[in-house]
Amino acid sequence: MLSMPVERSEQKSITQTIYVSYFIEKTHYSSSGCRDFEKLVESNSLAAVDFLPGSIYGAEIGYVRDMFQVFDDLVLVSEAGEVSSVKKILGREAPVVLSELGIGGNVVRSEKLLIIPEELREEPVLPLLMDRGYLIDFLPIPNPPYKDELASRMGFSRHLDMEINVVKNKDGWVFVVNDDYFRKYKQRIAELLEKYNGSLVVICDKAEQTLLRAVNFIELPNGKVILPSNCEETIAKLTRVLGKDRVLSVDFDCSLLNGQATTRMGGNLINLWFHGGLRCMANTNY
Repeated sequence: MLSMPVERSEQKSITQTIYVSYFIEKTHYSSSGCRDFEKLVESNSLAAVDFLPGSIYGAEIGYVRDMFQVFDDLVLVSEAGEVSSVKKILGREAPVVLSELGIGGNVVRSEKLLIIPEELREEPVLPLLMDRGYLIDFLPIPNPPYKDELASRMGFSRHLDMEINVVKNKDGWVFVVNDDYFRKYKQRIAELLEKYNGSLVVICDKAEQTLLRAVNFIELPNGKVILPSNCEETIAKLTRVLGKDRVLSVDFDCSLLNGQATTRMGGNLINLWFHGGLRCMANTNY
């Protein structure tokens, strides 16, 4: 682990930036389409957009959300080999800690609220985050064998942000949850709703759960959200809760990145989903 313990440093004013993976341009957009994404972000928030190259120092920059996470003056990175690339992306020096929470798929977050997998309850970095005022809670992830659709879909990545998201709304948070995850962990979700004065949006459309990855949306620093335009159920439900002005859409087809692959586990052939959503391909320094 790097730089543990970390002393709090005086934070300088940093432009809020969304770092966008080249996957968006390579897989989905023409160059002009990328500029449309940039215009959407910059006209609806104070954040700037930085399109990343395909690789930095030889490391592929694909699912950029899973390379690092920024919490105020602290940067969490999942692998030591990525530290130099992350510092180049951020364009600044910062205290860096190696942590499983450097993987963005392990952190569902909105403002100061963080929901992480229960299996990371003992992660050493948690006291540093609490010292910075973060509220931390936990949700479970299904364990093998992968017999039902939810467990198969979460597969080896076990990324919580593919099944649930949160966004700040007035005095509480809106929890956006895929239907089968909600049904499996209904009591745990109910506890979070009560604890954080939350409201609930349940996504039932199977295509939005499996192919379009609707809950994997981006929250801008002003609380607006960006979703793929073909996530119709999620857009409609979020619009009713957040208001039309806070729900933005972009032409981005996540189904091009999602599907099933057959692999062998314990002598058995099983189907697991490979996946990625809009949030996976964008990261932030706020």
